[in-house]
Amino acid sequence: MTIRYELTEADVELAADIASGRRRLGASFCYAGRTILSPGECDALGATAEVAVARVFGVSDFDGSPCADHRDFDTMARAVPDVGRYQVKATRHRKGGLLLKDTDASKDGQCVILCVVSGTSVELVGWAYAEEVRVDKYWSEWLPRPAYLMPRSDLRPMSSLPSGSVSESVP
Repeated sequence: MTIRYELTEADVELAADIASGRRRLGASFCYAGRTILSPGECDALGATAEVAVARVFGVSDFDGSPCADHRDFDTMARAVPDVGRYQVKATRHRKGGLLLKDTDASKDGQCVILCVVSGTSVELVGWAYAEEVRVDKYWSEWLPRPAYLMPRSDLRPMSSLPSGSVSESVP
């Protein structure tokens, strides 16, 4: 089971503000010349997915913090999940998989949600624990920057996402 969310105009503006703020701070997760997307496109894609996940799970006050205003972004990004207790990964590829770089912030025991973004429509397609993705069988040398890539077929359904408050932190 997947979950679909259609962003409102306010959601689109928030995602644009978050992406712009990350670029201003030099906090982009993207690597110029190393991905198919430009850093600006990559930031916008990720922020759009994060806003959708926040809305789906009722995080009405989501604003991209602490990333939006933290001076030591790199340290903070490795310590804090994207939305509540979840890491969020996004792709614009309809059949895209869950990609984790070896430097990603996702900790063992943490749920990582994959979203497919198409314009203002976001589909939460599945999830996995970070340590399930970081295994040899998913290591992909052929990517522009080698990383772990779990196919969608191996993701857990959204209906099996652990219950509890989205705002609970991961130990």
